[in-house]
Amino acid sequence: MPDKPIVFKPGELNIDNEDTGYKTIEYNDKAYIMYGRIKSNGIFRDVSYAYGDCLGYIEDDKSNRVYVLANQPIDEWLIEYYVDGIMEQPVVLREISAKGNNSIPDSIESFDYEYWK
Repeated sequence: MPDKPIVFKPGELNIDNEDTGYKTIEYNDKAYIMYGRIKSNGIFRDVSYAYGDCLGYIEDDKSNRVYVLANQPIDEWLIEYYVDGIMEQPVVLREISAKGNNSIPDSIESFDYEYWK
């Protein structure tokens, strides 16, 4: 965790014509929602190669950390990971205004959420 961590605000994005909302985290007037997972690398299914620096945590839970997606712009991609969970898997978040940008890093596998289609 950095010395002066960013505290990300949780929220929700509701879309017309969809019956569910998307959990968001907000930073610098941008909202990020789940996009997918990190593709595992090698025999041991390693995903650590995709992590950049830790930026901070989600408000009210210092174990719910937010990281940079390695070699990707922070204004489009982040990783969320709950560090105190036993079987927790990191998820890749994408900034909502990136919808329509079809440039996806090779390290990411989409969850195929309706919003991104």
